[in-house]
Amino acid sequence: MNAPSVKNLLNHVGFHGAAFVSNFLNTNGPRLVLKMTLSPRALMNRGVSMDALRKFVETRVDGNDYRLIPCGSFDDMDRMYRETRFRIAAFVPGGILDAAPLFLALKDDTEG
Repeated sequence: MNAPSVKNLLNHVGFHGAAFVSNFLNTNGPRLVLKMTLSPRALMNRGVSMDALRKFVETRVDGNDYRLIPCGSFDDMDRMYRETRFRIAAFVPGGILDAAPLFLALKDDTEG
């Protein structure tokens, strides 16, 4: 809901969305549960390049290598977290890939 904070946490600090809670504490609406990999790269900020992200999306397969989720599509996020290994990895501001802001989700192959 707070685009500048989400952009900073996902694209600069090094967090990713490890889980999605559709109705936090039954009153506070949807939330991403953030996780940071404890590595030197994550701890020293990881910077997500929008140019590199655009090239990645142009050369990879949607639904196989990545997913793009509109930021307000909470039902889609909930389903993605329950049914797939895709996890939100970056925030894409409006105007980069689409007029509306998006989340870029990548497969988390570290689970299970």
